[in-house]
Amino acid sequence: MYHRTIEKTRYDSKMDQTGHGTGPAGVSARRNRRLASVGLAATAVLWIVTGLLDPAVLARLTVEDGPVETMGAAFFLLAALLMFIDWRRSGGAGRPRLHGLGALALLLLVCAGEEISWGQRIFGWKPPPLLAEYNLQGETNLHNLELFHPRNPDGTPKGFLPLLLNMNRLFALFWLVYCLLLPMAVPRSGGLRTLMQRLGIPVPPLWIGALFLVSFIAPHLIEHLRPVHSLAGPLDEIKETAHAATYVLLGLVFVGRTTAAHHSAGTVDPG
Repeated sequence: MYHRTIEKTRYDSKMDQTGHGTGPAGVSARRNRRLASVGLAATAVLWIVTGLLDPAVLARLTVEDGPVETMGAAFFLLAALLMFIDWRRSGGAGRPRLHGLGALALLLLVCAGEEISWGQRIFGWKPPPLLAEYNLQGETNLHNLELFHPRNPDGTPKGFLPLLLNMNRLFALFWLVYCLLLPMAVPRSGGLRTLMQRLGIPVPPLWIGALFLVSFIAPHLIEHLRPVHSLAGPLDEIKETAHAATYVLLGLVFVGRTTAAHHSAGTVDPG
């Protein structure tokens, strides 16, 4: 056992010619940097191309059940699957199971279902009468309920407090706190870091929050540079899909961390 520990320590401390570790931690760090580079490049290309496309083309791409919305649902579903797999693999060798990943997987699964109205148009079913009565579009989803809409039934804008229940605002508040503010605060607070560990909530890398922020700002910038009224809806759909893709990247980051942890501990992934 002692000999194995010495060999493992040597393996983890190996350095390649660039000065980066070649053990599990070093491999995980390089993988994380590659994901960050791919994410930043893809996000930049997405919004540059979006800003250059004709509004009519954007409208066709972002129609209900169109390519953009379908991709968004697929990304949410893939992200949920990654989070669920990583939740199953977390824990073991004295490490607590990351139950925060399970909660995040469930949230992303709900986002995928909401994106396609839980398959209403795919399978041709009708929403329950009570849901259809209060859903502004008569669909099988929650985000179009009057409660979460930014306007009252008579068309007047809601006040400040009711607006906080708007689904887009709640979604934005979640990634702002979890993916941007939390990664900034945890390195500066040992107590907060300990709390996250006890709760089983993994902390995203800060670059994930930066990607969310870029995709939040970009539509407003495009609208400012191209003041076309018809752009608002398409840009919002593209933003949702970009955010869904960012959650896929986050899932890959978490999977990489868990894999590195298992390799470092010399353990087999729990089933």
